Amino acid sequence: MKPLVTNPHSFRQIIPVMIAFCGISAYGIFHHELWLDEAQHFLIARDSSSLGELATNMKYDGHVQLWNYMLFFITHFITTNPVGMQVFHLLLINGAVFIFLRYAPFPFIVRSGIIAGYYFIFEYSLLSRNYALGIFFAFHLLCTHETPTCQSCSNSLRLFFDDEYPPVFSFCRTGHLCMDFAGQHYQ
Repeated sequence: MKPLVTNPHSFRQIIPVMIAFCGISAYGIFHHELWLDEAQHFLIARDSSSLGELATNMKYDGHVQLWNYMLFFITHFITTNPVGMQVFHLLLINGAVFIFLRYAPFPFIVRSGIIAGYYFIFEYSLLSRNYALGIFFAFHLLCTHETPTCQSCSNSLRLFFDDEYPPVFSFCRTGHLCMDFAGQHYQ
């Protein structure tokens, strides 16, 4: 089976955009005061004394639980300072941007424009929420996608029923697999 992306874009184009995005993101994230919804997840992870207590504290929260588990690891084993969460978030969003710039099937100017837009500059990079985690996993799934098989279809169903990933990503993945399947069998 062949991955969907076989011709990644060159590093000479990617590196200047990555440096600019990383610089803007770092400046913005360290000059941005934490909002209540950012601080809430950080405080839930920091103030939970065990993973069981963390699960209990997140019981009625509608956000991705994987983000809180990662914050639990950061706050209990690395630092209790919110800057640790912001650095981790910065690494995630820069990884997602690198994957997008390297493997997206768009012209360079379009890829750069998308990265310079509101969602990537503000929503996904400055706000330390679970968005960067979802974007990173979505881009990773799309760039490592192989031709549809029963295994990839079962992975899509697992993503749909698993509460660790938002349903929108499983819908995107399932739709992508259906389009590939239809394209292969009805040409």
